[in-house]
Amino acid sequence: MVRCAEGAALQAAYAFAAAEGKPVRFRDLAKKHVKLDESTRCKPDDGNKETYARLLAKQSDLTKRLHAAGYL
Repeated sequence: MVRCAEGAALQAAYAFAAAEGKPVRFRDLAKKHVKLDESTRCKPDDGNKETYARLLAKQSDLTKRLHAAGYL
């Protein structure tokens, strides 16, 4: 689980690399600095695919509307 401090450290490394003119992808930073613990990993429940899809569509629509209204 990425905690606040670890997330901030990754963001700082990302920003530092960009400021140095050597942009890096978060994926590459994570490969180098993050160790996954598969025992704590959450996996999607295939029985909830329709619910996931419906909620994702709702979130996408809301994001578009908020952006169009100037809130994002």
